[in-house]
Amino acid sequence: SGRLEAMDASFSQLLARLETVTARLESVEASTGGGGGGSVGLAGARASAGGAGGDGPSVAAFDALVQAYMLPFRAAAAKVGPDAQKQAAHVAAAFDAQRRFLVLAAACSKPSAEEMPMLLQETSKAIGETQAAVDRRAADFNCLNAVGEGIAALGWVVVDPTPVPHIEEMKNASDFYGTKVLMQYKNEPGDAAAARVEFVNAWKAVLANLAAYVKDNHRTGVSWNARGVPVAQHSAKKSTSAPPPPPPPPPAAAPTTTGTGGGMASVFSQLNSGTGVTSGLRHVKKGDLAAPPAGVAVAKAPAAPARSSASAPAASKPPRTVLEGKKWAVEYHVNEPAIVLEQVRLQETVYVYKCEGTAVEVSAKVNQITLDSCKKTSLVFVSAMSGIELVNCQGCKVHVKGSVATITVDKCDGTQLILSREAMGANIISAKSSELNIIVSGATDEDEYKEHAIAEQFVSKYVNGKFVTTVVEHTA
Repeated sequence: SGRLEAMDASFSQLLARLETVTARLESVEASTGGGGGGSVGLAGARASAGGAGGDGPSVAAFDALVQAYMLPFRAAAAKVGPDAQKQAAHVAAAFDAQRRFLVLAAACSKPSAEEMPMLLQETSKAIGETQAAVDRRAADFNCLNAVGEGIAALGWVVVDPTPVPHIEEMKNASDFYGTKVLMQYKNEPGDAAAARVEFVNAWKAVLANLAAYVKDNHRTGVSWNARGVPVAQHSAKKSTSAPPPPPPPPPAAAPTTTGTGGGMASVFSQLNSGTGVTSGLRHVKKGDLAAPPAGVAVAKAPAAPARSSASAPAASKPPRTVLEGKKWAVEYHVNEPAIVLEQVRLQETVYVYKCEGTAVEVSAKVNQITLDSCKKTSLVFVSAMSGIELVNCQGCKVHVKGSVATITVDKCDGTQLILSREAMGANIISAKSSELNIIVSGATDEDEYKEHAIAEQFVSKYVNGKFVTTVVEHTA
């Protein structure tokens, strides 16, 4: 059995490498206009995969990063198990999408703010799929969540003028779960424990070297080509060089009928017979409708589709980030890897509404912050003088880097609060909420973070003329 397990691990490792090579060749084919009559030669594919062929040195450096660190990460994921392997495939897709974006940046001038969301659609989708692969019920939840937290580092492309700190912030969030894995498995014997340690270290290496790559090639933001063509012109040129789509399939042949047999052909034949079509009908009295005559089959009309109990999703509105008076409105963003509010002031408030799969960072101290009706949205902020409020949110994470007086959590599920040492004295008020976890810093920078679950169940007892409520304690 041990030999079979070793063979299975080797096969999974080989499969991961083949998938990566396939994705790279497809990316090369797309960037060189291949696929419509002619093929990319092996030498050309190697040159393009290595960053040659006019893509520029920054793309070549990115390819070197993927080759040196993404391949070992995917191989390590294959050893952990199918969940990690599937998530690693989404990570590879995100890096491939970012490579296509960097190829575009090397050829084009800087686009407008309105054009950027369209250019980042593929990256945002892959990031969202990576985060969606995190299953809280999985045995390797900490491994998966380490990657789910760190993948948002690819949002550095929208952070100006200092993208490297964003990557380091996401790496720190990832390290919280990665450290849990290392502490659990570093001293355990066996291949399973070693595979998980290897997986975490490989992912840490990916993020660390991504930060180094950005520092060397895009220190103040994405390096666009000042002499390049506009993005719209580049996209139009690419679309005109693409091969035409294949013709649609031929229409299905109409069914043929012979004679006037049964079925719909017989029905239409009788209807076309003219006035005699009603001669065979009889008058039916009201009482006869209770049951059909003996020997007559009754065809039941198909039941109407049941209405879904869940309400239909509201019509999506265009995302926006705008300052209205003294309130920053961040609304309707979906799968945005990084929205950074830098030019904020103490007297201003931040209102984040109906965002999903989005990361928001507030870089300076503000008066108050509110998260309303958001899903799987993360917020990182320095300080909030009045406090922060979460209402009707699901799966949201809030990281306080400085101080905050009050944190209110109302009608929320799956909320995670990460508090700095300065924020540990905050008043945390929760109501009608479940799965509220609070992570606090250690006494020193070298100490580990500690996670605490907030009670959800209470018991009330009538004592001395009043009700006394205490937390339910579970004992094994």
